[in-house]
Amino acid sequence: MQVNQTIIAGVGTDHKLSYKQSSKQPHNNPTTITKAILQAILRALTQRYHKTTQDNQINMPRLKDFQSKKEIDREIRLVKSEIEDVTKEIKDKRWEATKEQTKQLCASCIVTSGPTEYTDEEKAMAQQQFNEHEERALCALHRKENRERRLETLNERIKDLQEFRDNWTGAD
Repeated sequence: MQVNQTIIAGVGTDHKLSYKQSSKQPHNNPTTITKAILQAILRALTQRYHKTTQDNQINMPRLKDFQSKKEIDREIRLVKSEIEDVTKEIKDKRWEATKEQTKQLCASCIVTSGPTEYTDEEKAMAQQQFNEHEERALCALHRKENRERRLETLNERIKDLQEFRDNWTGAD
């Protein structure tokens, strides 16, 4: 069996996808090839999702790993500074999404304009730009949502740390 490799633009240039064609089907069957490509894309996106979720999680020490109140206070300060950073990232991603949606709106105005205002080539280019800005806006919103989930996790963590510090009976 021959293994075909392809690079899918929607997945990124750093992810090479491979798929095998079934020996039962002819090699030139477009349905089989399309199905195999879609399965390869799904596998690559699933792998990318799992890698991203692992990268987004930081190593937070368990509450019982602390040996003094100073260590707990240091961890609280670190979490608070990370909360500030994540909050700033959320604002940045929201602004990025707004900019892309504005550009998308401008491109849609060109696409839906009358035939005398813009040529078909200009409308086709505007349609392509519309699609690009729509994709970028969705990605920015997705990243913002990820940061919001991260912020919730950090807020829960700081509550746990403060409660643990208040109930601390060990060394200062």
